[in-house]
Amino acid sequence: MAISIGNRIHLTTFLKDYFANNRTSSAFEIVVTLQEENTELLQILNDASAKMDAESYPTQYILPKLKNDGWLSLNDGLWKVQLSPDRCSCCFKSIGQIYIINIDLNRYCSWNCTEKCYYYANPYESNLDLYSDHYDQFETLLPKCIFFQENRDYSLKENRAVLDTMIRKLDSMIQDPDYSEVLRTKGTESCIDAEIYRMLLLLSQESQRLQVLLSGGALNVCVYCSSSLDEKYIVDQDGKLFCSDKCLDNFLEKNPREYEPHPYEDQYSLIRGSYIDILENWEQHLSSKENFLEAAVDEL
Repeated sequence: MAISIGNRIHLTTFLKDYFANNRTSSAFEIVVTLQEENTELLQILNDASAKMDAESYPTQYILPKLKNDGWLSLNDGLWKVQLSPDRCSCCFKSIGQIYIINIDLNRYCSWNCTEKCYYYANPYESNLDLYSDHYDQFETLLPKCIFFQENRDYSLKENRAVLDTMIRKLDSMIQDPDYSEVLRTKGTESCIDAEIYRMLLLLSQESQRLQVLLSGGALNVCVYCSSSLDEKYIVDQDGKLFCSDKCLDNFLEKNPREYEPHPYEDQYSLIRGSYIDILENWEQHLSSKENFLEAAVDEL
């Protein structure tokens, strides 16, 4: 019989926890672990397997779906974790700019995952305590910076006051004397220093963007890279402005949308593409039709 949705979720959670601490395993080893650690889930698996053995059900119905998620592979009967810098090395969910590293440069989405993962090992280097403290602040500040860049009316005094406080907090952290050596060497001394420098650099960029908002120049710079905008800028459906398609793509990669695209997004892209083509090629187009300038202008 089929496993209920709730029990399927329990089994999937068990398998993720299992592979967080067992990078390579056979289906038989998974069942053995179930016998030792979760007999209730094993019984559910046996009931669902019917004429199959307990190993066959997860092999046919659960593990292939985890494989399709991109972090698990199958080779000669062995299921193997495929580590990636884009995924947490414990829970395997996608991660963006906020993550913790270990000595092997594996990435973890939170302290919770580092603490429960068998493979996590502290990088015993100088500045480890500084890194831990800095990460805790970074984890809180970066999402707040992104939140402040949403459409808000910064002509209102109370909003400007909150924004100014946030900028001061960022600048105070970036200019902390504890980080002076890391900034001087640009994080080249160790993997820990490199991570501290990366986070400081990101917060510095966010501070610059927030300062632009505070000064009223939000319409003149790219949300992603802070470059000045020209006639070729692109706008997303939230009203954020970007200097190029590349910056928009980079922003969306790090801040995935949680809603459907705007119904006119495709039409906007087509019209903008034609607009940029005219901006870049109108002189060449007109010069090739000197005897029919009026018609050529109408065509444009």
